[in-house]
Amino acid sequence: MNLRVELIKHLEQTYTSANEIPLSDAEFMFKSDAFEQWKRGRDGVTDIWIGIAERLNAVIEAIGNQSKTIANVLRRIR
Repeated sequence: MNLRVELIKHLEQTYTSANEIPLSDAEFMFKSDAFEQWKRGRDGVTDIWIGIAERLNAVIEAIGNQSKTIANVLRRIR
């Protein structure tokens, strides 16, 4: 694992600021319980967004099905 890349990726650091952090400090931080809790929290947020997207997809599918049903009914009436 490249610690500089991990700093940039997880902590949204710029390349310059990631280079200013000593590698020993970065390694200590990534091995800490606080970082593990932060990752779990971030994963939880991702799960929430996935749930929202799945619900929206279900609503879109239901609207599409209703549109097809209405179109079929209107064709029969004509």
